[in-house]
Amino acid sequence: MIKGDLTICVLAKEKNQSLQLLINYWIDKSAKLIVLHETNTPLVLSTENSSVTYISTRETFFQRLTLLANIIDTKYVLISPDDELFTTSFINKGVDFLDFNEEYSAVGGQTAAVWKNSGRYNFGLIYKNNLNYQTNKNLPLERAFESIDESSGTLHIGAPYRIMRKQVFKNWVDALNKLQPFECAYLYEVLAEIYQTIHGKVKIDNSLFWIRNWMTISPNEFDKNNYYHQWWEAASEIQKREILVETIHSQYRNLD
Repeated sequence: MIKGDLTICVLAKEKNQSLQLLINYWIDKSAKLIVLHETNTPLVLSTENSSVTYISTRETFFQRLTLLANIIDTKYVLISPDDELFTTSFINKGVDFLDFNEEYSAVGGQTAAVWKNSGRYNFGLIYKNNLNYQTNKNLPLERAFESIDESSGTLHIGAPYRIMRKQVFKNWVDALNKLQPFECAYLYEVLAEIYQTIHGKVKIDNSLFWIRNWMTISPNEFDKNNYYHQWWEAASEIQKREILVETIHSQYRNLD
């Protein structure tokens, strides 16, 4: 069972059958759940539960994030894809960790994926550069350098899908709104990493946390081949870059 003051927030787009299964999965775990479903055919929930808030909408992914920021009333937030799972054991472990470590802004764990190749199902650990990863320096700027240390390999993936403190989540969503509209999906992830690092230490535990579904293709409004460095270097994005830099600077200025 899910314990602690946490809301699991599912940002769904169509995929009614898998979404119903996911909702039932969390209901069975006694989770507090908010589902924002972008669809033309809203679900009729097969199981009613007072801990579940289901909202059918035609708003975009980022508009739904803003709605979440306005209605969440728990201490912690976990954003969930609509056909992937998080482990109950780690969620409880992560919430306990944040409860007793106020200097940390977010906590996550290791990620595995399920995929099919040549007719065989496969399951394995991914994002291995996250093993033993944490930014635990006392000063925010030192933590920023920890998070981009090239000795650890590629940059760390999955920051939006960690257990976050509510105010960190709200600050991050506010920054995303200032950058709308933007064409680079990876800006969403990079900015989450930056904001978590500014507002506290970040720990990625070595326990299994996130199970990804690599067997289905989710509908997406972004070009996944438009990488962050390409966005940053594009002459057409100079104004957005200035907004991004000022937004990040404002977070540092507002620190104690």
